[in-house]
Amino acid sequence: MLKQVVDKNALNTIDLGVISVIFPEAKIVFAIRDPRDICISCFMQAFSSAPATVNLFSWEGIARQYSAVMGYWLTLRDNIQPTFLELRYEATVANFEATYRQVFDFLGVAWHPEVVQFHKRTKGRYISTPSFSAVSDPIYTSAVARWKHYKKQFSPIIKELEPFIKAFGYSDQDGFFNHGR
Repeated sequence: MLKQVVDKNALNTIDLGVISVIFPEAKIVFAIRDPRDICISCFMQAFSSAPATVNLFSWEGIARQYSAVMGYWLTLRDNIQPTFLELRYEATVANFEATYRQVFDFLGVAWHPEVVQFHKRTKGRYISTPSFSAVSDPIYTSAVARWKHYKKQFSPIIKELEPFIKAFGYSDQDGFFNHGR
């Protein structure tokens, strides 16, 4: 019997090195999103105080934590045994079905058309994630490039995020990297 474990906690990225040694046959779906949107999203969350969230209470702390976790992923991804698929948030929002058909193919799982209606299955269920309210909604695009509404606030952290913006192929159309710091 094939067993699958799904864990969407981004901080469990730090366990991927161990997972790759213990489970070299594992398939990892690694979600990526524009680092600036991730920082905005974290800043707007009311995280409870815990060792894993202590860095998420300041703007600079959010950038440092993002840098540490994603720096580890960039180092690890080319050296781990499990196969992985980087899943772009923006692709999911732009074309959910096509993107998730790729995920299902990658995982070797049969596609079911009702997956597109995921939000209907969450109604009335307890969801214990910071994004609990968004999980029950249909796909929406308002969180894509939301960081652009807060460009000025990025000057203290843009140097920390710049390597990841570039590594994941996000645009510098606003010229952050050349000036404006």
